[in-house]
Amino acid sequence: MRRFDLAFSVAVVVLGLLVLFLSRDFPGGFRGSGLGPGFIPKVLVVLLLVLTAPLLIGVIRGKSDQPDGFTWDSLRLPLTLTIMIIAYSVFINYLGFLIDTAGLLFVAMVILKIPFKRALFLSVILTALIYSVFRLVLHVPLPEGTLLGV
Repeated sequence: MRRFDLAFSVAVVVLGLLVLFLSRDFPGGFRGSGLGPGFIPKVLVVLLLVLTAPLLIGVIRGKSDQPDGFTWDSLRLPLTLTIMIIAYSVFINYLGFLIDTAGLLFVAMVILKIPFKRALFLSVILTALIYSVFRLVLHVPLPEGTLLGV
């Protein structure tokens, strides 16, 4: 696992430096604020590099907390959640933001073994909160869906 960790962390660092290099020519922010199109990519890359540093340092020092060996069972949860997110993006225009988001959150929480009632409550509350912020406060149009028009 040590070689994988080393290869992965080096690849992330190289990718991060490439993104930083490519985003240097993005336009500056509004009236010199610095919050232009290049701000978020740079912040995310710096965050990615900071979070990758402990893995790289640990591998160089010879410490890896990952178990040796690979099992397909270890991929079940990430693959399931990835398929769910792909399905979410496919169905959002058909089901609408409210139904699709609440459904995704609820099923993901159940898969992550959150108790049923808590998962239902949190998925509804989080969907309502996200909807309120984006639709009502920021006035961002969200997909209404063609199934129910919601």
